[in-house]
Amino acid sequence: MRCYNLSSFLKYLEGKSFIKYVFNAIIFIYLLFLIIFNLSNFRQASKIFINSYAFGHSVIESSIFFYEYGPTGVCISVGNRKNRNKYLKLLFKPHVLLHFWLPSLHNINIYQALRLRAHNTIEHFLKKSKIINVIIGKSLCVVDREFLCNRAAVRNLQQDYRLSEERAAFLLNKFTNAYKVEENAPLASLHYLAQQKTLINYSLSGKLTKFNDKFLNRARSINNSYSSAELKLCTLVLRRSWKPWSGLGLDSFYQAIEYLASKNYLINIIGDLEDTDKLKSFNNIYWHKHFNMNPQIFQILSIINSSFCIGDQSGVQTLIHFLNKKNLIINSVPFGQLQYNSVVLPRLWTNKNQVKATSEEHFDRLLFRFHSTKSDKGEMLHPQYYSPKTVLDAVSSFVENIEAHNQVEELYPQQFFKSDPDCMLIFSKNSSFSPILLKELKI
Repeated sequence: MRCYNLSSFLKYLEGKSFIKYVFNAIIFIYLLFLIIFNLSNFRQASKIFINSYAFGHSVIESSIFFYEYGPTGVCISVGNRKNRNKYLKLLFKPHVLLHFWLPSLHNINIYQALRLRAHNTIEHFLKKSKIINVIIGKSLCVVDREFLCNRAAVRNLQQDYRLSEERAAFLLNKFTNAYKVEENAPLASLHYLAQQKTLINYSLSGKLTKFNDKFLNRARSINNSYSSAELKLCTLVLRRSWKPWSGLGLDSFYQAIEYLASKNYLINIIGDLEDTDKLKSFNNIYWHKHFNMNPQIFQILSIINSSFCIGDQSGVQTLIHFLNKKNLIINSVPFGQLQYNSVVLPRLWTNKNQVKATSEEHFDRLLFRFHSTKSDKGEMLHPQYYSPKTVLDAVSSFVENIEAHNQVEELYPQQFFKSDPDCMLIFSKNSSFSPILLKELKI
């Protein structure tokens, strides 16, 4: 009832012309100031891209845009300070990323309504406002999100896999259809691009370099306080929420943390920190407060300076991808969600009696599923989380491989799709499944 009343209230406000006028005026004034203070960038801009989706999208879609349009493109990142990292614009230099800040709201429904309305209003003014056109001296071209991602995917297929444009477009259409069958949003191109090496390189500006020196000095000091061994850093990503692709947070990693401690790793935690009180018994776990740093800059520097990253599926994974760090992703969904330079242990699907779906079902009809569905026998299937012991097995396998070979090679997906040479997972680079998956599926 509460969600229904909220939805009705938002629709009611949408229909009030005075409310719409005030909202549009606020957005226009804010946008005007943003343009004036960055006038040279807008006057030189070949294309504009508005990025207002969640944190992960603010990383990967911005990098895709800059890959396509270079330093003359201007990306406007719309969001609040919880789902945007203000230091990203330093990593993207010399490309131009500008933040359009929204208020932080506790109610996710109200915030999403505000975000969508702000996005559409900004786009409308950039396209239609004569005042803005006069100030900039030209009309602006705003790039559509789906067009951008699809164009980048086709271009990447052509360049990296030496395909014709026709063949690349055919494959992308097949990827998209496979996604639609599983009731997903039709942006398979984003999934594909996450499987490829980051399209542009990050930049460490003078400001970030100073922060990095502070970070490393503090890390060495912490390490010297309890160990005489050389500093070894890793980053643990914790994510726990109502979203179907989130993990279990800290509950999955107690045994893995003990294992990493036995290997003398200093573990930095980023992501959801609500359970940090439970970590007081560990002496090798740290987060931004121990470094006296802003959590957003700590997030970036911890990833950059780590030997590898481990953790739940979350938007932070796109930052790990962008910073090209070796990575282990636990409890991911959908089953076929791969990422460049990463090993994944995807969740397995079971019925109500915890009987697992077959390996054939996992690598076929469940490959791109997010939500519960029926099995071939008509039983409801749900993705299940792994036990802390299984997570430990995956972590130890991953770490031992990194330490022995400095690579993430485990189980390349190509071996599972010999009968379907056009499956999207075949077109992945340095991406693999954890060998623990074979044990769990009893292959």
